[in-house]
Amino acid sequence: MFSHVFEHMMGQKPNAALSAAFQKYLRSVGRWLAESLQLTACEEIAKCEGTDINLVSLWGSFDIGAVNGKDALFTFAAWLMSIVPNTAALEHTFSKMGVPSAEAV
Repeated sequence: MFSHVFEHMMGQKPNAALSAAFQKYLRSVGRWLAESLQLTACEEIAKCEGTDINLVSLWGSFDIGAVNGKDALFTFAAWLMSIVPNTAALEHTFSKMGVPSAEAV
């Protein structure tokens, strides 16, 4: 599914390095550990501010503009998280993934 969505949205197939990075992300391995992504600090800041973690900012902070390869996962995620859900079906899907609704942001 990742390959299909990436190709549809980015106009190219993900290369082997990007596919491997996505698999590591799913397993929370290496650079995808919560500590590496500074999730604890982001959670603490969001809690103090009474908000949710801003996923666009989080992923965007690691984005170097790569269009393929292991670093392109940051570019793809930042782009994907910037989509504003505007239909009930999309809102429901994002909610199931744990993404705050547009009303909560």
